[in-house]
Amino acid sequence: DIAEHGIAVFDAHRQLFIPKVSLPDGHRLHPTGQALQTGGYVYFANPFPVMRVPASLGAALDPTRYEGLVCRDGTCTWQRGEAPDYPPQVLDAGSGAAIELHAGSVRWNPHRARWIMIANRRNAPESRLGEVYYAEAPRLEGPWVRAIKVATHTGYSFYNPVHHDFFDQNGG
Repeated sequence: DIAEHGIAVFDAHRQLFIPKVSLPDGHRLHPTGQALQTGGYVYFANPFPVMRVPASLGAALDPTRYEGLVCRDGTCTWQRGEAPDYPPQVLDAGSGAAIELHAGSVRWNPHRARWIMIANRRNAPESRLGEVYYAEAPRLEGPWVRAIKVATHTGYSFYNPVHHDFFDQNGG
């Protein structure tokens, strides 16, 4: 059971999180996944960057300021107060089969001049969450079309892979 659902701020002096905003059960507009800041917003990727909020503490603590990436009739737009509705269709670059990506991160890579994603494949034949994929997109929102397997852990979970910014030193 969920005891509390909300947003907390870390108090470095006391070394603990202080609850700041309580959210109602079922509230879907809240931070989840790996955060990245660009263009005046903080985006949350899990693995797709489908939620954002203006890059300020005040906005982050105001649930009405969160925006979801909503796609209707082939057009995707950021909608304030709406939960993300982004139906990605990602294909395995090797087999061409549709795959479902789960938990990961997105970062800009100056060498590739692309947004890159590192994420787990959900329910692969080899393991439930042990296959790690790499994908690229021209824009933060995508499209994320093809992904290539870069690591495998047969019969084992490789949980929540993250692309760290320091890997992009010296031009990526």
